[in-house]
Amino acid sequence: MVEASFQNLFEMLSYVSTIIFSRPDQFQWPVVISLVAVYASGGLYAFFVRKRRGHLFHAPPCMGHKEADPRRDA
Repeated sequence: MVEASFQNLFEMLSYVSTIIFSRPDQFQWPVVISLVAVYASGGLYAFFVRKRRGHLFHAPPCMGHKEADPRRDA
């Protein structure tokens, strides 16, 4: 419910920004605002994941450190 409220709020703000910057030569400003919002949300999410998990990236087994498997050594 809260997520939908935030989504609707920011969608309305995007409409307001295109009303304020309605001339084609001003289109760069809604683009900049959108770009900043996307990078800020990505950074905040990465911060959240790092704080919760302690890391950001799960290396696949083929790239990670392989420990000796006692079953294969026999």
